[in-house]
Amino acid sequence: MSATANIVSHGPLLKCKCPGCKENQEFHLTEKTTQSSLLKKMMLFGDREEWNLVCQSCDYHHKVPKPEGSAVLHALMPLKEENTPENLQKFETTMNQMSFLAELFNDSMSWICAKCNETVAHNFQACWNCSAPHPGYEGGDEPPRFIPPMGG
Repeated sequence: MSATANIVSHGPLLKCKCPGCKENQEFHLTEKTTQSSLLKKMMLFGDREEWNLVCQSCDYHHKVPKPEGSAVLHALMPLKEENTPENLQKFETTMNQMSFLAELFNDSMSWICAKCNETVAHNFQACWNCSAPHPGYEGGDEPPRFIPPMGG
């Protein structure tokens, strides 16, 4: 039996600078499942196959660890039912504990060396490859802004 892949978007989750297009963009949380895992999920509430944050402009994918993807989806459920200050606070608290957000933010802050075209981590003041100085960073350095769903 061949498995069919299904991709489900859980809507916009946050807005931040994209490592791909280097613009402030909306990112949607998506999960990829196969038909067999969908059956497992329906029967046994099993794990999803793959989670990603996807830039809505350039389709850049940032991998989300399975436990964190499930935790975010769990935090979104009460907000989708009722958008209250208490539910929003719980959602933001959960989101602030997610390691994938720090990774996405760090990736978005990297820079390209003008001399050798190497990608350099944001915390380097000079290129690790050729020692060319960091040209300076212009904007986009604000942390991710969460986009909670509207109540149903």
